[in-house]
Amino acid sequence: MSLQTTFTILIAIYFVLILIVGLRSNKKINTSSDYSVAGRNMGAVLGTMTFTATYVSALTVIGLVGSANGMGLALVPYTFVGLGCGLLFLVLLSGRVHAAGRTSESVPELLGKRYDNSTVRVTSAGTIVIAYFVYLIAQLFAVGILLATTIGFEVWAVILVVGTIFVLYTLMGGMQAVARTDAYQLVVLVAAVLLTLVLVIAKVSDDGLNWSDGPGLSQFLGGPVPNWMLAFGWGLSWGLGVACMPNYLQRILSCPDARTTRLVLGWGSAISFWLVNTPILVIGIGIAIIDPDIAGDSALPSFLLTHGGTVIAALALTGLISAVMSTTDSLLHVMGVYFGRDILCTLRQINDDAKALKFARMSTGAIGFLAVATATYMSFSPLPLILTFASYAVSLLAAGLFVPLFIGLLWRGATKSGAVASMVVGVVVLIVFELLRSREVVELHGIVPTLVCAVIAMVAGSWWDRRREESKAPELGVPGMPDAVPSPQPQP
Repeated sequence: MSLQTTFTILIAIYFVLILIVGLRSNKKINTSSDYSVAGRNMGAVLGTMTFTATYVSALTVIGLVGSANGMGLALVPYTFVGLGCGLLFLVLLSGRVHAAGRTSESVPELLGKRYDNSTVRVTSAGTIVIAYFVYLIAQLFAVGILLATTIGFEVWAVILVVGTIFVLYTLMGGMQAVARTDAYQLVVLVAAVLLTLVLVIAKVSDDGLNWSDGPGLSQFLGGPVPNWMLAFGWGLSWGLGVACMPNYLQRILSCPDARTTRLVLGWGSAISFWLVNTPILVIGIGIAIIDPDIAGDSALPSFLLTHGGTVIAALALTGLISAVMSTTDSLLHVMGVYFGRDILCTLRQINDDAKALKFARMSTGAIGFLAVATATYMSFSPLPLILTFASYAVSLLAAGLFVPLFIGLLWRGATKSGAVASMVVGVVVLIVFELLRSREVVELHGIVPTLVCAVIAMVAGSWWDRRREESKAPELGVPGMPDAVPSPQPQP
């Protein structure tokens, strides 16, 4: 039996099983909380598995391999340093995030309650939806490239089929479906990564090749990070972006207590970084040594197709598909919940739980099919590397969310005007500096001035709110301010 036939059969079985698991989760959805945060009953084991599966995405197994294939060790300052710092920061502050979100079903709702302002809630939700829409398109392209490379399907056809499947089960089952399908997908994708690692190491050894011949092994700088200033910028961008990724934070809100939260993020981060990221770096460099003609995002599937053999290649490729699916459903779930509950329900002042659930589901379906249609249309034009494409979304999240979220949790003096100002200023400054950098006007990565300006905007906006409150205090009779002394009344 040929590889294409074996792979097609495995993928068909995999899709059917995942669809069944996802759709069965629909029976557990009775409230908006069930759909958004799995009823806040996610245990440590399931939470760790769904967190890790969400982290291991197309960006990881396809984008990082493709970049490591050309950059070598330069990928370390480009992404790995930032990713590691971001995960560590998230673990250290997970308890505080959980405490702040005990009564919230989303990150925008958490921010809205923190600042007691609906504008903050709507603005943050809009920023997340826009950034994740870009990120989701990158994921869909990854699965399109993977299946088109291995079994010869057209990229647009793959996007349509795979997109329809994950949209359906995410629409029906919400976080319940996402978490349970992630658990199964994690087992498959980790096995695929380790199986591929063994195959690469064995191939280098059997062919008598030398690891020192790998790309970029003599330098840490190269590719998109030619100097240490850009390396710092990219590391900061990935670190801040990972720390405030809503699909990670959504799992914090789904845990029943702070202890479970710390276990989920601690074990999930360790598994993600050491059991996945490190092997992927070795795999990317090894493929460049074994077959120098293979490059870019198609490096991993092309290598498996050429050197894996029927059974190993089919199993490994199925695992890579599961990595893509385990993240696309999380991205879509976040966008659907945030657009439905935090934008539509907030703007229309809807407080009914049944209507909130209905709006979340409707938004999930509408955004999902719009993303699939957009990715299908864009598949007819060439795009940059998936890692580069996805970095735009991560940088946008870092620019718009990090300061209002974490500065707001750590600084009691932060106010609603400061939060909105930091979001708007952060996004605008990032876009301006990245446009200037693309035209080689500046070399500095946009996230550095963005972070500085966002912090200044937060402080300035908060100071402005306090000045306004102080100016109104005498008129409102605020406690601690002297009231007018009443005139004595004449005695009868």
